[in-house]
Amino acid sequence: MNNIKASHYINIEHIAGEFNDFRISVDFDGNLILLTEKDVQGKYFHKIFHFLNQEINEIIVPLVSETFDFAQPLCKYTH
Repeated sequence: MNNIKASHYINIEHIAGEFNDFRISVDFDGNLILLTEKDVQGKYFHKIFHFLNQEINEIIVPLVSETFDFAQPLCKYTH
């Protein structure tokens, strides 16, 4: 059995604090993906924050009528 060692990466409260809810996942290489959600007059506003190479890439999703459960990249980034 492998031991997993956890370490502090980032305080997401500074990013997700203005939103009603958030979900966390990881990409192909284990980089953090934060999906945030805010109720705006019966619709849902989402922002995706992808922590990649010491940078935070922000993706804004247009208002939708349903919430999302997770976010994942469709392909591996090549920088």
